[in-house]
Amino acid sequence: MALGIEVDAIDAVRDYRDLKIGFAELEKRTQPHITFKRQIVGLSIKSSIPSNLLPPLSGEALRIASEELKSHPQQKLDWLQVAEKLLQPDYGIGVLLLMEIAATKRAAENSYS
Repeated sequence: MALGIEVDAIDAVRDYRDLKIGFAELEKRTQPHITFKRQIVGLSIKSSIPSNLLPPLSGEALRIASEELKSHPQQKLDWLQVAEKLLQPDYGIGVLLLMEIAATKRAAENSYS
C-alpha cells in the first residue's frame, strides 16, 4: 500500500467525520483501502488501514453530526455506522454512539412507515 494513497484515504475519513464530504465521496476517495457494502442489518465496512491511523471520534464531532443530520435519518445512520466501525471514539463516547445509532434506526424506520 503506497503511503500517499493511504494518507488520502485517512484524510477522506477525517473529512467525512467533519461533514466536509458526503458518503459517495468517502467511498470514492477511500477505494481500495476501505470498502463499503449495504446489508440488511446495516453497513458493512472493511478497511486495510490500521485503526490507530484513522481519526478519532470526539464527543464534539458526534454532537455536531447528530444535530446537522437530524432531518436526514438515512444519512445520519450512514455517518453513525461509519463512525462506529472506523473511528476510535474518545473515552465514554462509544456508549453515546451506540445509543445514537439505536435512536436513529428507530427514527429511520418510523419515517418509512
